[in-house]
Amino acid sequence: MNRKKDLASELGVSEVTIWRWEKAGILDKKIAEIRERSKKVGFQEDVIQSIANEMQRNTEILQNITNVLQSITSKVEDISNVLQDISNVIQSNIQPEGMKYNVLHNVMNEKSDVIQSNTPEIEENFTTSKLAKILEVNVSTIQRWITKGEIKATKTVTGYVIPKDEALIVIFKKVYEDLNMAHHFGDSVPVPIFKDEVKKHVAISDEEIDKILLDLDSKEIIYLQTLDRPSDFSDSDKGIKFQGRTLYFITWHK
Repeated sequence: MNRKKDLASELGVSEVTIWRWEKAGILDKKIAEIRERSKKVGFQEDVIQSIANEMQRNTEILQNITNVLQSITSKVEDISNVLQDISNVIQSNIQPEGMKYNVLHNVMNEKSDVIQSNTPEIEENFTTSKLAKILEVNVSTIQRWITKGEIKATKTVTGYVIPKDEALIVIFKKVYEDLNMAHHFGDSVPVPIFKDEVKKHVAISDEEIDKILLDLDSKEIIYLQTLDRPSDFSDSDKGIKFQGRTLYFITWHK
């Protein structure tokens, strides 16, 4: 009797059911079926538990990742604040635009006199060798520019002859490009600095330079920009005075 009771408890059925199966001769079969079914259920429960455990581990990993991201975000905010502080310091120490040009002009003036004793005199015509020497390029470079039509010249029995006006334009453009590249003027070269540099290459007066620049401006080869606030520039009086305006910056059209 105790065996039937234990068996009924194991299989989850009543003792009467055990007795009926025994009388019908199918008790062993039913026991085998129920135990097999229990194994499957147990396996499924194990799988479910395993999945639950894996989900728990993933949840913990995600929580750790979230904590790390929050920490990184906090550090990024700290770095951003530091960068902003640095930017504010830099901004507070940036010189006004006019002061930047004033300092540069003073430095350039200290390096050389306005016209040096060895500055070439301007002649009515330039030879290729003379222009090459002034521009510090090879004679072959000047000849190539002439062949390409970039410099107007007349061919003679002794070589090419370049008119003074044409040679000066070439010199002006070279000076402009060199200054713009060396000092990062952003295609707006200050007239006073430009004049001083030109006079290191050839003996020419401010008035002659102004005249040539105004002529180039009228032909739209260059663009002379007005100085809106002359008080920002200590050398604004050295700009080009024209029709009540001060023309201070040169932009050479491409």
